[in-house]
Amino acid sequence: MINAIEPILKTDFIEPIKRISRVETEEYAPPVQTGDAEGGTLSFLDTLKEAVGGVRAMEQESAVNSYNLAMGYTDDLDSIQIQGAKTAMAIELTTQLVSKAVNAYKEVLQMQV
Repeated sequence: MINAIEPILKTDFIEPIKRISRVETEEYAPPVQTGDAEGGTLSFLDTLKEAVGGVRAMEQESAVNSYNLAMGYTDDLDSIQIQGAKTAMAIELTTQLVSKAVNAYKEVLQMQV
């Protein structure tokens, strides 16, 4: 019985883990805008407004898609559900970020100088 188990205990068949080369994703990443029209840098407020505007646009597009599905103008349920899930996640993330920002602001106000 021991002789039958002995070949299983040998680790000759296990190959060492090979290092995976870095995957370059620059071609898939959206371009990042580093300045405004005058050549200056974007402020945090401008970046935040742009992000909230993107969430608002996603929400409006999701509402239009839901309306079109309810009225029978489209039958692409899969993409509408995916769009709805993306929109819900974006709204949740935005809500959490705003909450964190407000909490950080309150902490700064409570600091003693």
